[in-house]
Amino acid sequence: SADDPNAFVRREAILDRKERISGYEFSLRMGENSPLQRRSGVARRAYDGALLSRLGHLSSDSLLGQRQAFLRIAPDSLLMPELDILPGANTVLILDGAPHGNDWAGIAERLSVLREKGFVFGLHIAQVEDAACPLIAALDYLQFSVSAFDGFDLQGLLKGLPKEALAGKTRLIAADVQSHDDFLFCVKCSFDLFQGPFVTHHDSWRPSRGGINRSVAMPI
Repeated sequence: SADDPNAFVRREAILDRKERISGYEFSLRMGENSPLQRRSGVARRAYDGALLSRLGHLSSDSLLGQRQAFLRIAPDSLLMPELDILPGANTVLILDGAPHGNDWAGIAERLSVLREKGFVFGLHIAQVEDAACPLIAALDYLQFSVSAFDGFDLQGLLKGLPKEALAGKTRLIAADVQSHDDFLFCVKCSFDLFQGPFVTHHDSWRPSRGGINRSVAMPI
């Protein structure tokens, strides 16, 4: 439940192409033995409900400022009443997986209702089949788990996107970026936003401005 004392909200920074924080993806860090960690079926819906409930009771100003909040949830979770207490402004709902019965038509209707409240939407792509989502051309963001693809497959997948995305109308997010070299590759692939372990090494991206200590270097 959302009252689990061993669960707390975690946020992961998302950077833009200028290496500035553009937003945060929020998730729940659960207790080690929590069934919500299985993240499928009933457990996934319970996880999404707990996450949405927790965020609904937190101060968005203290968490975000002017930045965006990204939440990765199952398509079926769009029907949850917890969404009614979330502010739509600056909130991006990233659809993860397929809806029950592959009912994308029903999901499209729900998206239309939630858009009126200010929400925008994206799709998480962790395998090639995910890009076959019939709603992909109507989404605002596409989040790629780049570590799940090799470079050639990722480039081929990007080239096969709908023309709306290729025209820059859909923003591309590179998730799970492991290193600064991977970040540079994703920049060349025209991604707009970036997240992953490489962000924690942000301070080491550039060499120190301090000069070489020649008194130590010369004897060596």
